[in-house]
Parts: sequence; structure tokens; C-alpha cells
Amino acid sequence: MNVSVPRVLVFSLLTILLTGVFIELGGVLMGTVSETGRELGSSALAVPVFWSFLLLIFICALLKVLVRFELLTRAELLCVLFAGLLASPIMTVGFWRYFVPAVATFPRAADFEILDTINPNLWPHGPNLTDGILGQSGGPEVEAEGSVRWETLSLSDGRFEQAPVIEQASETAVSHLRVRLPAGHSSEGGVILGQPYLLSVLARAEGLGPESYYYCRVYYDTDAHFLQDAFTSAEEAERTYARPDGFRRVGTYGVVLPKTVEDSVILELGLKGAGRVVFRDLHFMNVEAIESSFRGRVVISEEDFAQLPERERAGLLVEPDRLLSFAGMRYLLLAYIPWRDWLRPISTWGAFLVLVLTATFSIAVIMRREWVDNQRLPLPFAQIPLYFLGSKRKKTDRERFLPEGWRNRFMWAGFAVTFIWCLLRGAHDLNAVIPNLDINLRLNAYISNPYLQRMFAGCNLEVLALYLGLAMFLEVNVLMSLVVGFFLFRAQYLVG
Repeated sequence: MNVSVPRVLVFSLLTILLTGVFIELGGVLMGTVSETGRELGSSALAVPVFWSFLLLIFICALLKVLVRFELLTRAELLCVLFAGLLASPIMTVGFWRYFVPAVATFPRAADFEILDTINPNLWPHGPNLTDGILGQSGGPEVEAEGSVRWETLSLSDGRFEQAPVIEQASETAVSHLRVRLPAGHSSEGGVILGQPYLLSVLARAEGLGPESYYYCRVYYDTDAHFLQDAFTSAEEAERTYARPDGFRRVGTYGVVLPKTVEDSVILELGLKGAGRVVFRDLHFMNVEAIESSFRGRVVISEEDFAQLPERERAGLLVEPDRLLSFAGMRYLLLAYIPWRDWLRPISTWGAFLVLVLTATFSIAVIMRREWVDNQRLPLPFAQIPLYFLGSKRKKTDRERFLPEGWRNRFMWAGFAVTFIWCLLRGAHDLNAVIPNLDINLRLNAYISNPYLQRMFAGCNLEVLALYLGLAMFLEVNVLMSLVVGFFLFRAQYLVG
């Protein structure tokens, strides 16, 4: 049967996009009123993709009945479903449960010792506004006061780099250098006010006195209003395998500049007391992409946004007045995600994911002949989509339009009973007055023998509609081997 690759690709992307919408609606909207909703955004089971796929089947059937137009063939529908089944676990448990926490843990915890060993392309952030700025002695953005000079460093990797050095002998001496950055209310103005930033620097301190310390402070505007101490440390250089040059990264996470800033932001690096300290590789990066993944973004209408003063507009997501327009569609598809910050980590991790999937498919191709051709494995879970899409074309139009699976009365009877049961269980989550029809029995409550109690400790008899439905497509001997194997495993607790 012929399959149109462009058509499959387009409808696969649309199905995956709609699946993402269902995941967000379930995880965010339902998660606000019930713990069950949050599982939709973190479950490895590809349940959400079936919602969008059933909608696609309904549209195909509607076009077939009304205008006799076949939008997608059954083979193409099977390919679309296959793509969605692959994408859904990656979008749910892969992204929300593992990817976002994994890439955000070290920056949010300000664990710079580990963060400095991780490629910055692996986690989302804005551009480094201070990239290379410390290597420019006498630049317009850098001001030095006290015993500050620039030296050429010879690094362990063979590179040479200019860096500021503060060296002083008096315990009361204070020297510092200041880096001035322009501040504004948009990405065009340098530092975006009201959004969080990660501030860090590589420092190597030597010969510090008993009361000496090096520090980083944040000021703003020309009057240098003090905002906060980014870090204060008296730890000296220690050369290790991970830090052959003795530099250690210090800093802080979540520096938010107030919206009252009018001119600029000032980062002050200094040394108090006797000793020597070298600073290099200053980082000042926007981390709004990480924070918005956890706390969302503030949405405001176009009309209300126009009435706000400029200093109150930073960080707001403007919703167009008309969603049924080019601006409205662009807002729905692109506005919620800071694509500029996410592009590098998505590309980096995506390349790794493609390699993993390619290796998986290669192994499957190698194993297919043995298990399918020689062992005659029926692939029970693969029978589910074939059952509803139809594995063969029938002769009559009615049979071609309505495969046998959709005309099975037992299937519809089971669906009706299960739907009513699941609907009442969901209603109980929303309103505790509705009886809880959950079937979850603790087996030890019905057993008095102490040996059997030890065997069945922690075992519950629970009925889940999804697993019950999947079990219908498994052979009885496979199901019995699972059950018997489980109880044989638990039987070891009879003897110890």
C-alpha cells in the first residue's frame, strides 16, 4: 500500500502538537484541582496521544461520509499513530519529569562546581552579557579602583588570556573593578528588568590574610544604589584534576533587578584585605527560561498592556485581542516558550535522542527476523491499532470505512461500562461527596496466616481500566505466566 511521506509527516506533527496541548491542559488545568491531572504530564504511558488521534480519525471519517474524500489511508494513519506513540512518552515523562529537573537542578541550586563542568548548551539560558568583558583592560564598560592591573595568564590548555588581578599587602586595603551593563525593559536593552539572572565568575585567590575576603556586589544606576551581595568568599585556590589552574566558580542564582532601575546595572568584583585574587570568565545570563518552566508566565491582554507604564511591562506575555489572526496564531504557537533560550539545549539533546532512537530501531530490525519470522511472535500490543484501523482493505465501501473493531458490540459494551466507571472516579476527585468507586484491596486484610501475610505484604488487588484493556489483547498463557511468576517471586518471603 502506498504511503505519502509528506502527508504522514504533516499530520504526525499536527497530532504531536495537539497531544502537547492535551498534556498542558491536563497537567496544568486539571492539576490545579486534582493530583490525577498532574500525572498526565509525567506518565510514561502514551494516553494523551490517543485523544488527538481519535479526533483525527473522527475528522477522516467525517470527510469520508460527507464528501467521499479519503484524508489519510489506513497505512498512513498507522504511521501517524506510531509517530505519536513515540513522541508522547518523550513529551511527558521524558520532558517534564526528567529533562526539565535535570537541566535546572544545578543552576537553581547554584552548584557552580558541577555546573562549571557541564557544557552550557545542555541547559537553557540567555546570552552571556559579560562574555569576554574582563579581558578588555581600559574598556568603557570596566572601571578599576585601587590595586587592579591586567596580566596575561597561561592556562593549562595552552591558551593565553588577559585577566584582572587585585594584589595588595594591607589588611585594610580595598580594591575593586566595576562592570557596567545597560538595563532596559526588553531584550534590546541589555539586562531585562524584573527577570532572574545567574551571576558567576572564576576566581583564584592566593595568600589571603586572616581577615581578607573577595566578593561580588550588585549595584544599579549612576548613583550606585546597593542591591545585594552576590557572594563573599575567603577560600583560596586549590589545583585539582577538574580545576588544573586553581580557579573555582563562585556566584549566585536568581538575581532580579528591580523595575525601578533607570540607567544601568553595576557588577563589582573586589578584594578586602591582604592577598591576591584573579578574576576571569564572568557570567551574567538570563535564566527566565528555567524559572518560567516551573512557575509559568504572567499573561495580560493587549488593551491592559497598553495602559501600563514602560517599567511595569517587563516579563509580561501579551495576549492579542483577536486570537483568530496571524498574531493570535503566532501567540498560541510561539509566545509561551522562550525559543531563543531553548534552541541550543533542544538541538543538543535532540541530536543525542536521534542517535538513541536510531540505535533502538537498528536493534529492532536485527531482532525482527528471529522473533517475527522464526518465533512467530504475534506482537500483541501491535494488534490494538490494527484492530481499530483494519489490517486489510475490504471490498465494500461500508467495510472499508468502518473496520471490524468499531463494529464489535462487546467492545462498545466494555467501553460504555469502563467510561462510566472512570467518569465517576474522576468526578470523585473533583467532589468528595460522589462515592469513590476505586477498586484497591489490601490482600493482608483478609489473611490471618502470619507466613502468608509476610508473603503478601504490600500487595494490593487493584483494577485499572487501562491495564485491563491492554490485558484483553494478551494471550492467556502470557498473562498467567506474569501472574504465576509474580507469586513465585513473592513466595520467597514464606521462608525468610
